[in-house]
Amino acid sequence: MDSPETTSGASVMTADQIRSLQPALVALLANFRNCFQREKTFGYWKKYILGLLSDLKRKSVESIALAARIPVRTLQEFLAFFVWDEKRADDTMLRLVA
Repeated sequence: MDSPETTSGASVMTADQIRSLQPALVALLANFRNCFQREKTFGYWKKYILGLLSDLKRKSVESIALAARIPVRTLQEFLAFFVWDEKRADDTMLRLVA
């Protein structure tokens, strides 16, 4: 199946094509589990990343939380206050792309 093209001739992915990549993305994100002390915190991060990469028209915290069926306030607090190991996340990313 060919990808649609923009007016500039560049290929773009359809929503179905992007959705089909979700299992691979979830597997990739699993590499970052050890950057979070709590499974719940990792879960919020994963849902936030998946929301950013979804076909939502607005990529706001509110729209992502509602689509993921998370209380909006919880996702806001996750982004503002929850702690994860940023150095370990950076190291993991570098290891994955090297």
